[in-house]
Amino acid sequence: MKQEKLFLLIVLAFYCYSPLKAQDEIENYQIGRGSQAIFQAMQENFSSLRKNKILKEDMEAFERHLEKNIGEDFFVRCHVIDSNITYKIVVDGRNSDYDHKRFNDFKGFLKSTLEHHPVKGNLDFFLQFGTDNPTLDWWGKNVNKLLELLDKVPLLLYDRSDLNPVRQKTITIPDPYIYDPWYESTRNEILKKRKKIPYESRTGIIKWRGAPTGKPVNFEDLNKSPRLCLVNLSIHHPDKIDAKLTSYDHFKYWQTADKFKEYFQTQCGDPVSSLPEHVLYLQNKYYISIDGWIAAWGRVPHILNSGSVLLLQHRHSQFFYPGMKPWVHYVPLKEDISDLLEKYDWLQKNPDSARKIAQNGQIFADECLSPAAMRGFFGAVLQELSLHYLYDVKDNL
Repeated sequence: MKQEKLFLLIVLAFYCYSPLKAQDEIENYQIGRGSQAIFQAMQENFSSLRKNKILKEDMEAFERHLEKNIGEDFFVRCHVIDSNITYKIVVDGRNSDYDHKRFNDFKGFLKSTLEHHPVKGNLDFFLQFGTDNPTLDWWGKNVNKLLELLDKVPLLLYDRSDLNPVRQKTITIPDPYIYDPWYESTRNEILKKRKKIPYESRTGIIKWRGAPTGKPVNFEDLNKSPRLCLVNLSIHHPDKIDAKLTSYDHFKYWQTADKFKEYFQTQCGDPVSSLPEHVLYLQNKYYISIDGWIAAWGRVPHILNSGSVLLLQHRHSQFFYPGMKPWVHYVPLKEDISDLLEKYDWLQKNPDSARKIAQNGQIFADECLSPAAMRGFFGAVLQELSLHYLYDVKDNL
């Protein structure tokens, strides 16, 4: 509880922040600055709702749009009335156990947040739990009307992307992966073990394990998939990169599936078992996170928690990304990771700077990515949301 109050005090002071010059950041990162930047970004998420306010008729129009146009996803409408929570499933096109588990995890997170941070006011909002599709036509025929509604309707999602105007108009909240009890237990194991495995004793090779998720490509265009490009680089530069796939099953959805499976089977052998995170992220000095279809949910927090260097390629941003700065908390990569070997060589030639980036990332994770800090952030989101209704939410049920 103390940590949550500290987080809220920090974010409320964000107006006092005066940024340092970029070259000073790596040496002068201070506790509190990450929280301030995260809170400021959250406030910017609300700019349209703050201007237009939330009307009952717009909420109803958005619900009708979802029911009419969205088939393959999972949307929920949530009401919080005097701390009592009710849900209405608006779209359940896939009837997926995975979607429902994420929904149940959210219920627990919302309940816990409201217990620690009661909201002064009632709430009415939408959430999306299904898999993101980056194309606008997925959202239905009348996209312009949808974009207009999203200036006046709160839709809570787990990441944002400049690739999709719809997702630019949403409110970003923590993902179920990082408020699942599994995250907290894994984080605790990482914190316990990172003191026993100092940074200097870890292997100076970039490590990655994961599935080939993301937009399918033809075999001839293998390197257009950043995750497959990474594994391919590992095949040719095993002294610098240790990247392996944990599954070949995803290839069954791709047109040249047999060629992919044959190539990686020949070059890498069978898919590897994914080690527990508290073991995996304490072996090497350098770890890489690459987006799949959407953000790599748990990977970034675990790398930061471990005290290793994060190399980050991303097109999608989670709620805490605004609090991180390139070359301060992580080493940035181009979208096609064509600069990966160059960045690796820089880390090897600048061990003191590499260690400082790892330390800054660890400080940031301790400050902003604990379960308590995430409840503090979500509590601030809910409190801000409660200020913008022009109808009595209680009468809407």
